[in-house]
Amino acid sequence: MRRLHFIVNPAAGRGRSLKTWSKIEAYLKQHERFRAVPYTVAYDVQDEIPADDDTVLVAVGGDGTVHRVAQVSIAQNRPLAVIPAGTGNDFVRNVGIPTSLDAALLTAMSQPIRRLDVLQVNDGWTVNACGFGLDADVVHHVEQSPKVKRLGRLAYGIIMPKTLYHYRPFAMELVVDGQSFAFHHVSLVVLSNGRSIGGGMQITPHAVMNDGRCDICIVSDLTKFSLLRLFPSVYRGQHIRHPAVTFFQGQEVRIHFRNTARRSEFDGEVGRTYEEITATVQPGGLRVITPAEL
Repeated sequence: MRRLHFIVNPAAGRGRSLKTWSKIEAYLKQHERFRAVPYTVAYDVQDEIPADDDTVLVAVGGDGTVHRVAQVSIAQNRPLAVIPAGTGNDFVRNVGIPTSLDAALLTAMSQPIRRLDVLQVNDGWTVNACGFGLDADVVHHVEQSPKVKRLGRLAYGIIMPKTLYHYRPFAMELVVDGQSFAFHHVSLVVLSNGRSIGGGMQITPHAVMNDGRCDICIVSDLTKFSLLRLFPSVYRGQHIRHPAVTFFQGQEVRIHFRNTARRSEFDGEVGRTYEEITATVQPGGLRVITPAEL
């Protein structure tokens, strides 16, 4: 029998995780099919994890919580399940985990363990996507503005014009599986394993999470006004038709940011600044529990 080790992020979803955990406890106690399920709970990924080989790590939160729990899941080769309780929930959307509490609990208990690719980016793991440039600056400013962050999925779209006003493009050198490319006047670059980021923006709509390849989206050579016009189309994945948007796929990616280090975001979590990054696909590196055929 699977043993569920819930990791609850009290800050996720503006307190939604704690409310969700209260509902989870009630479900486990009140519903016959859940009463026999052995479980433990922690409020930090650093807390002790039961040593039982059948233990499943269950992230209760949003994409940031999934990111932190996945670091442990990958390092210890433990299966990962998710109870969605965040703002964007792009990871569960991409891998087909249901959003309702009852269905998500049943998924964690009984659905198959499937293997997904992960990206090793410098010294950490990314399960959905990481971004550098405008995307990362927007995430940074959302995190710095609690009032905006409370708006949930709307926060990205609201803060983007303000961030863009002060934003300056950059130049970079990109190497994909040994092939070099130079870009000037870059607005953003996203390395992705999943299709969507930022609460539903289809940044790499053709990405497949177990194909052994990283999908790369680069937006360059656009004025600020043109970027604002392009932005809404990302939610429908229609930006792929724009001549200023370039896509690559590869197993190993290296980027050198010229002149200045760039801010970063990993699965929606604010990262530090980088002058260079190296990303390598780890095929099947994450064991995730989902009903979806990937």
